[in-house]
Amino acid sequence: MSIVHSVILGIIQGLTEFLPVSSKTHLLFAEQIFKIDPKLRVSFDVLLHLGTTVALVIFFIKPIVRITGGLFSRSNDTSRQNWNIVLSIAVGSIPVAIVGFILKDKIDALFEMPIYAAAFLLVTGAVLFLTRKTNGQKTRLSVIDGLVIGIAQAIAIMPGISRSASTIGAALFLGFARPEAFEFSFLLSIPAILGASLLKLKGSGMLHGTSGVSHSAMAAGFLVSAVVGMLALYVVKKILLRRRLWCFSYYCWALGIVALVYFGFLKEGIF
Repeated sequence: MSIVHSVILGIIQGLTEFLPVSSKTHLLFAEQIFKIDPKLRVSFDVLLHLGTTVALVIFFIKPIVRITGGLFSRSNDTSRQNWNIVLSIAVGSIPVAIVGFILKDKIDALFEMPIYAAAFLLVTGAVLFLTRKTNGQKTRLSVIDGLVIGIAQAIAIMPGISRSASTIGAALFLGFARPEAFEFSFLLSIPAILGASLLKLKGSGMLHGTSGVSHSAMAAGFLVSAVVGMLALYVVKKILLRRRLWCFSYYCWALGIVALVYFGFLKEGIF
């Protein structure tokens, strides 16, 4: 894999991990177009996801410190509220762990067929479009809310289903105000992305230097995905607060249709 390819993939990962358009799908399409060896994909995808996880932690360091410090606040209400957030994140992380463990092989098989990612992009577009009428004001999270949003995150394991679209959409449908929907959606994603990355890292060969990707390419991809990811988080927050997140539905539908034609007709001859 060349450094040019690693930079391009880093940009794609950094943008699409947080924009509601499915990073898994964009990486899959790009790797198919670049004809990257499938054995390299796992190793390099892990690295890119670790880069965007770093971006998440840096971007949300203030809320993380606020919540952590608030756990031991002298105010019972503040302490209770922050413990509730932590518990909701823990409970919300359970569905994705269960689905990932039980259905890992079947889901991995779907990623070998880009046509599924193309079809599910249309579903992501529909979810985004439906958020345009939401106008919730709820700010306090319950454990049940965390579980529902966590189930939405588990569904986003499927190719073509955007994690951010699913979790932000679920929070908005539950009646949350947009700032709270943004914050909890991405705080919930930190353990999920980090856990999945560490599991894949174990069998990727990167720990033993046998991933097949040069150190310079790995460094470039990691740094680019982290920096671009920070910028993407800022953009998503601004767009969400301006009630324009649903506009991404048109992009998902357009890309999904083009990909269906390309992978289903021109390349695979399914249609």
